[in-house]
Amino acid sequence: MRISSQRAVRIIIFFALLISILATFSQIVSAAESFTLYFEERGGVWNLYAGSEGGVYSIGSPGQYWSVSGSTLTLKNFQFQSSATPALSLADGATLTLEGANSIASTSSGSSTSIGILGTGNLAISGTGSLEVQGGSASGMYSSSCGIAVNSTLIINGSKVIAQSGQASASQQMALTIGISAKSLIVNGDAEVTGIGNQTTAPYSRRAGIEVSSLDISAGVVTAISEDVALSPGVYNVPAGYAYTVASNTEGLYPTIGIGPFAITSNYKYARIASSSTPGPVSFTLYFENRGGVWSLYAGSEGGAYSIGSPGQYWSVSGSTLTLKNFQFQSSATPALSLADGATIILEGASFITSTSSGSSSTGILGAGNLTIDGTGSLEVQGGSAGGMYSGSRGIYVEATLTINGGKVVARSGYASASSQMATTVGISANSLIVNWEGEVTGIGNQTSAPYSRRAGIEVSSLEISSGVVTAIGEDAALSSGVYNVPAGYAYTVANNTGGLNPTIGTGPFAITSSHKYAKIDAGWPLWLQLTAWQVRDIVGTFKEGDIAFCNTTQGGRIRVKQHVNAFTGLAALYRSDGGKIIWTSINIIKEEP
Repeated sequence: MRISSQRAVRIIIFFALLISILATFSQIVSAAESFTLYFEERGGVWNLYAGSEGGVYSIGSPGQYWSVSGSTLTLKNFQFQSSATPALSLADGATLTLEGANSIASTSSGSSTSIGILGTGNLAISGTGSLEVQGGSASGMYSSSCGIAVNSTLIINGSKVIAQSGQASASQQMALTIGISAKSLIVNGDAEVTGIGNQTTAPYSRRAGIEVSSLDISAGVVTAISEDVALSPGVYNVPAGYAYTVASNTEGLYPTIGIGPFAITSNYKYARIASSSTPGPVSFTLYFENRGGVWSLYAGSEGGAYSIGSPGQYWSVSGSTLTLKNFQFQSSATPALSLADGATIILEGASFITSTSSGSSSTGILGAGNLTIDGTGSLEVQGGSAGGMYSGSRGIYVEATLTINGGKVVARSGYASASSQMATTVGISANSLIVNWEGEVTGIGNQTSAPYSRRAGIEVSSLEISSGVVTAIGEDAALSSGVYNVPAGYAYTVANNTGGLNPTIGTGPFAITSSHKYAKIDAGWPLWLQLTAWQVRDIVGTFKEGDIAFCNTTQGGRIRVKQHVNAFTGLAALYRSDGGKIIWTSINIIKEEP
């Protein structure tokens, strides 16, 4: 699209006016309510009603945060919190379409049951947005708390849904906490679904991340976490070709990772299943590098371009940038993936890279120089096991600087043993680690059996966090290579155990030392401008006077503005050619970018 200079001049607004607009639009909802929202048909009219006897719910301008078309309720950056249970009830046959980031929470307490969202029959969730659901606390002779409870079939297509129960206590009988409960759960369209069951205090407990009689994952990622069992009831048989990660603890530490078939039983408190994008384990390394002037993803040191699915379905290349799209790769070689100096990985959807090698050294991803990771998706990396006189296993190893500008990256080492020397396990190893923007980074070092060990979540000479979240977990030290000084204003959580139990929580300045086996640093997020009807794809940089950024007009999206609000000297206005409103949300300025 092109914008004439005359029209651009007409819509210029000074930045002071932008600040006042920002303050107005950042308020999406009022304080917590005390009634249930009902999406149902009354008198032949489907609508969102305030309470069992109330009228149509009103918030913002018509269609601003929610709209209705027949039995479909569309939520647009919608937030609702209520002391009632459920917070939201949807009639049988309803469809919930998501745009932007939405949240529904019940804060009910004192009753025997609390539910975030109730589907009274069949419920479908779709769209390109996300939804976080929280159940409240429950107590009584028996009690139950659930994030999402659906009486029949729940279908999730293409959305990101996270549902968490509240806590439950019972004086004499059973206490139940379940993230997602339904008769059947069907996941397709590359949806990302997470269910988390919370803690209980009771003579008897049943805690599950996801509790369904039938689980069908045709395309997407499902994660279940709970103290008793991740997936209930019975056994879930991971289909052939699907990737799985299971652990006997809720943190996902020291996991078993592989490709199905595999049986997930009640022994596992953490389970993650991802639908297949690969025919099965291979024995070669993938190389992303320039050969003969052509950057591509090559199968082996001498092989041709790697082929999986239709062209561009799971990976694509643009110059030195490799885009992974719900990509899964498992290899008995080490590393499983090698990237040349200067490469960039863009993440879309959920991707998994695993090495199952078992020599003296094993690495999931090797960056042969500088490596940058960006995008809105996630990447899980697993190193294989290692053994010998000395040995080492790493999830991600980068020889120079690893920069993570976006996406969620989790890297775990494998297990390492050594007969007479050192055994090393490190989640992320690099000379320098830089975390910017909305990057979420976790490094986990696994266990060892050796006379001498070095086990660290993240091992770097230099760690710079300008925004985002970094978590490190290791048996010897969370963060290796000296002391990390948490900057003033950054939130931190540290513990002397890998589970993060009995933590010390505060705000910097604070020194994280080798005595801490668990460390989490949260620097917050940069300025995001959320737009309700634009797909603005990663426009990053410093805006100055005269700059105009062009973008496509499709549904949902955001702009990243790389400046502290006090440093704006030239940005005067944002403009939509279709004349629609621009909605500002998620404002949290932490520090100015250099």
